Amino acid sequence: MLKEKLQNRIYEQFFEQRRILIKRLEANELTKSEYVEETYAFIKSLNMEPSNGPVTSIEEGLYNYQYYNMLAKYYRQEAQALKYKDPFKAKDYRDLVEKYYKNKDSVTVKLLEYLEYKGVESYYVHIKSRNLRGRLIEIVLTDYDLAVLHTMNDHIIKKLKKNNVLRKGQHKSVIDDYINTKYY
Repeated sequence: MLKEKLQNRIYEQFFEQRRILIKRLEANELTKSEYVEETYAFIKSLNMEPSNGPVTSIEEGLYNYQYYNMLAKYYRQEAQALKYKDPFKAKDYRDLVEKYYKNKDSVTVKLLEYLEYKGVESYYVHIKSRNLRGRLIEIVLTDYDLAVLHTMNDHIIKKLKKNNVLRKGQHKSVIDDYINTKYY
């Protein structure tokens, strides 16, 4: 019971800080890279690893998703920064990026199963990136504020189709400015 209360308090802190950082990003007080760095630092300061079992609450699922997503984005930035300075360390970071994105996709499946695919909309997004064009799926949890997930995972795409929550065609992202802004 005490552990659950502590987790719930951490989730509240995390989502409140996330709202603050998103507002700062939208107000152009932070660059996309700074947003990732500050979110990463805050997640690390919480000192709470994601659980490995099934998702037992929406807060847990979203926290776990954001945990892995932000770590992947952070280490991608670090790998890019070290690309020429230390190619071996950059490779290690790229390996971490791959690991964290796989973990993020695993959490996505668990979260969608927890929700039983209810209150879920998904679609391919219009995106400027040539690497992501025609591959990136946006998953919106319609009953929750700021609950937007992304994936390119074929297994997840099949599950979205099977559960009739993947719309046809490409659509504008609900966070279009964010996903179409480059890191710098």
